[in-house]
Formats: sequence, C-alpha cells, structure tokens
Amino acid sequence: MRQGSARPIAKTINFRNDHGFLRDVTVLSGSGLRVTAVSRGAALGDLDEDGDLDVVIVNLDSIPSLMRNEGVSAGWLSVELEGTRRNRMAIGARVVVRSQDGHSQFREIHAGTGYLSQDDHRLHFGTGTIDSVEIEVHWPGGRVESLGRMGVRQHLRINSGNDG
Repeated sequence: MRQGSARPIAKTINFRNDHGFLRDVTVLSGSGLRVTAVSRGAALGDLDEDGDLDVVIVNLDSIPSLMRNEGVSAGWLSVELEGTRRNRMAIGARVVVRSQDGHSQFREIHAGTGYLSQDDHRLHFGTGTIDSVEIEVHWPGGRVESLGRMGVRQHLRINSGNDG
C-alpha cells in the first residue's frame, strides 16, 4: 500500500450455526457485534446481577467493550463457591446440576480462562423453564457434597466448610 492511501475497513459479518449451515445474522446482532476492532480477550460474567451472562472485550489501544445481555429472560442459577484457606477460590471444583427430566450440566472453576481476561468465578447454569434442580459439588480435595433440590433464578454461595 503506498503512503497516503486509505486502508480498507473490514466488514464484520456474524454467523449462527443452524443445524450445520452457517446463516448470516449480522442484521439481527446488536451494535456491539458490529464493531470492527483488534481485540485481545473476552471475559464472561453476570455484571448486572440479572442472571444472564454479559461480555467484556479487551480491545488493543482502546477502551474495553461491554456487551450487556438484554435477551429473553429464561431460568438460570448462579453458584459461587468458597474453598478452604489453601484454595479460597475453589479452583478445580466442579458443580453438577441435574433437572427432574434427567438432563445434567456441569461447570468447573478455572483460573486464567483467557488471554488478558478472566471470566467470573461464579458458575452460571441455564435452566430454561424448570423451577428446581439438584446440586452436587465436587470439591478439589475429592469430597462430594450433595445439596439436594434447590430453586432456580437465584445466586447461591456455597462454602466448603473444611480444609479438605
């Protein structure tokens, strides 16, 4: 490119996987997904405490971008674990959530979830239309704790209760 000429601006296109076919959904995407930028990382978390995940994107030589999820409200459960004094953030713990229809989900707590970013350590579960789930915590020391049936649409804080 010769000096003084304008650089072409890339067009952002957003796709959705529709049963194996990529569909262009750019016009349906929010303005945050149509920004052209050089980005280095993204972190997920429920920033506004409404039960859905929001995204913060780290942009090169610019301020971060915030994409606040304002989608349709569905069932959710947020679980925050507090580990022992040796592992206060409960890194390595796994939470299993089971619904009455036999479906199960699991999430694990990890450190360093992205380049130049870190996801929220609270574990988020989408629960759809069900109103309660069974919760099981697999602590890093190997202990398994069953909490029984709990209601959804809430933030739970669970303490390991020992140094194991």
